Amino acid sequence: MRANQPTQEPTTRRWEKAFEEGKRTIEILKRMKISDKGYSWTFYTIVDSLLKLKRIDEAESWAMRGIRYDDMNPDSYWLLTVIHFIKKDFQKVLNYLIDKIQTDNPLGLPLPA
Repeated sequence: MRANQPTQEPTTRRWEKAFEEGKRTIEILKRMKISDKGYSWTFYTIVDSLLKLKRIDEAESWAMRGIRYDDMNPDSYWLLTVIHFIKKDFQKVLNYLIDKIQTDNPLGLPLPA
């Protein structure tokens, strides 16, 4: 490697930094009482980083926080599905989604009679 080339951080450290930056962003939003749905991607970054770091339970907790922040953002539901797939807990994600559709029906789906 030449001296003028930047050194690349180890991948694990980059994911840790992404998680920390995302977490810091959410803390600032909370402190400033900002609830702009455009920041939902921050939760995606946090959860994806935690999955890459194999911190599955923590990723699940953040995915649920993402859903509470913006229950219309499909990314948080998708990540939650990935987490339950990793945990091999398929029934849990189905139950959650069925309950969500029956109580809120955020997508306006036709419900069975």
